[in-house]
Amino acid sequence: MLADLIAEMKGSAPDLWAEVHLLCERWLEEPLKLSKQPRTSYRIKHLNDPIWGTIELMPWEMTLLDSDLVQRLRGVKQLGLAHLVFPGATHDRFSHLCGVVAAVDRMVGSIRRNAGHRRLASANAAQASAPVSDFTVDDEDRYVTRLAALVHDVGHGPFSHAVEPLIAMRYRAEIDGLQAILARSFRGVSHVSVSELMSVLVVLSEFFQQFLQGPIVRFGPRSPEEITKRIVASIVGGLDGSPGECLALLVSSQIDADKLDYMARDAHHAGLPIDFDSERLISKLEIAVVSRETLAPRLNDLARRADEYPHRRYNDVAIAAAGVGAFEQMLVGRTFLYDRLYHHHKVRAADAMAQRLVHYADEGHELRVTDLFLSLPDEAMIRALGGLITTDLPLKSNRKAKALATALVSRGLYKRAFAFAGRFLAGLEFEPSQAEAEEDSDASDSVDPLMSEQEKDAERARVLHQIN
Repeated sequence: MLADLIAEMKGSAPDLWAEVHLLCERWLEEPLKLSKQPRTSYRIKHLNDPIWGTIELMPWEMTLLDSDLVQRLRGVKQLGLAHLVFPGATHDRFSHLCGVVAAVDRMVGSIRRNAGHRRLASANAAQASAPVSDFTVDDEDRYVTRLAALVHDVGHGPFSHAVEPLIAMRYRAEIDGLQAILARSFRGVSHVSVSELMSVLVVLSEFFQQFLQGPIVRFGPRSPEEITKRIVASIVGGLDGSPGECLALLVSSQIDADKLDYMARDAHHAGLPIDFDSERLISKLEIAVVSRETLAPRLNDLARRADEYPHRRYNDVAIAAAGVGAFEQMLVGRTFLYDRLYHHHKVRAADAMAQRLVHYADEGHELRVTDLFLSLPDEAMIRALGGLITTDLPLKSNRKAKALATALVSRGLYKRAFAFAGRFLAGLEFEPSQAEAEEDSDASDSVDPLMSEQEKDAERARVLHQIN
C-alpha cells in the first residue's frame, strides 16, 4: 500500500521529509489551485526544441511545467560548471526534462506500433518468431510515463550532481534508510542517487498527491495511488508489480529516455557531435515476453528472475535485432562523452571547487536543503555562498569561501597536481611493468573536493587565480 510506503519513509527520514514538505508547499501552491478547477478545454501546447523538434505538452503537464517546482530548474545547469570549459554547455535541467518527455513519448509510440505488427504476424503461427506479450499499452500508460519523465529530475539542487555528496554526508543515516526502503519496495532497485531520492520525496509529498487527485489529472481509471507507484518506480528504475511495470524502464534503465536526451543534448551544446542514431534505436523497441523457455541457456540470471513471477514469465523492454547496431552506437557515444566531457579534468576541477565552496561556506552546518534548493540560478548561488552578494542564507563572512567563489566567477580553476591509475587506488595486485610505472608517474588529476587538511589551503590559494 502506498500509505504504508509513505509512513515508512516519513519515519525513516523525518528531517528530509519535513524540509521537502516545506519546499513542496511553496513550489506547488499554484498548480494545486489550477488542478482543482474543472477542465474546460483540452489544448495541447507546443515547444520548439533543438534536439527533438516540436514537443507536445498536455494540460496537466503545462500546469506542472509553469510551477516553481519545474521553473526553478531553468537556473540549474544540466552539466553543472562544465560551461567554464565548454562555453556552449549552458543548457539547463528544464530543457532536459522537456526533452525526456518527448523521447519517452516516442518510445511508447514505437512500442505500441511494434506490438501491433507482432500481433498481425502472429496471426499466422508459421510466421510467429517470438511470443507476443498480451499487455497492451494504452493512452493512460502513455500519460503516466510522460508524467514520470517530467518529474524525474525535480530533485536536483544547485550545480546538478556536484552537491549531492555533501547532502549525502549531511543526511547519511536518513538517505541510507530511504534507499533500503525503496530497495525492499521495488524489484530491481540496488542504489538510488540523492537527486532521485529527493524527486521521490516530492512525488510522495501530500501536495503532489493532492495535485494527482485534481480533476485536471484524471486521464483514466487508474487511481492516484497506482499512478504514484508507477512514477516512483520510474524514478528509481524499479518494478512495481503492475502489468505495465516494464514501462517504468523507459525513464530509468540502460536504455531510457533520460540517456537518449542527455547524450544528444550534452553533445550538441558542448560541440562534441557523436554518431548515434537515436531514431532507429527508438523504432526498434518492443515489449518482449521473458521466460526460461524463450531465453538462451547462458542467461541464467534472467531465467531465475522469470521463475519468481506468478506465471514464470514477465514483460520487459527489448531491442529488435535490427536495432542492435544503433544500441552499440549509443554505448560507444556514451563512452566518448564520459571521456571527453563528463570526466574532463577541468570539469572535474570545477565540480570539486563547487563542492568545496559549499563545504567552506557552511562551516557551522546551518545550511539545510530548504536553503540549497532556493530558486537561485547557479551563478547567483556561487556568489551567495561566497558572500559576494547579500541573501537570506544563514552564512557568515568566510575568507576561504569568498576566495573560491571569486575564483569560480573568474574561471580560476584548480590545476591538476596528481593522478593515479585505478589499480593504484584499489590496491596493487601485481607489480606493474616499467612502461606502466612510467605512464602512471606522468599522470595527474584534480584535487579531492573533500580533503580536509588545513595545511593545504595556502597551496591551493596560490593557484586559484591562475587561468588555464
